Amino acid sequence: METFSLDTNCIIDVADDRPGKQAVLNLVNCHRLGMADVALIAVSASERQKSGGFLASYADFLRRVRELGLQGLSHIAGIGHLDIGFFDFCLLADETMLSREKELHDTLFPQIAFLSSDYLAAFEPKGLDAVQKAERKWRNAWCDRQMTWAH
Repeated sequence: METFSLDTNCIIDVADDRPGKQAVLNLVNCHRLGMADVALIAVSASERQKSGGFLASYADFLRRVRELGLQGLSHIAGIGHLDIGFFDFCLLADETMLSREKELHDTLFPQIAFLSSDYLAAFEPKGLDAVQKAERKWRNAWCDRQMTWAH
């Protein structure tokens, strides 16, 4: 059986009625018919929302998934990190997992430090606006590396 993982952009395709929506819904239907194994990547719950904020809980993500008709799919847990993931749905990392995550990060984002504290420290002298912008950039990189790790 073929396996597919749906990232945040697939969820956005469905939510915003983008051109990819029908392809995503076709995969979901194949999953429901037992023709494919389709899963959502749980780190999608940690992505910045259209409103600019973040979901407060994994339960909020599950509610959104249900509202979009994507319920019943498996969820691929990501590596848990303080203040960014949801500890009710994540994996506790071992050294091998963290090493692989860092390798992915360094490959995808060589200009962005692996740890947020290291990255944001360079922006502190520039003021709060610069730190907040840098924080959004770092978090987006974190989500992207987690998506890649989950695939």
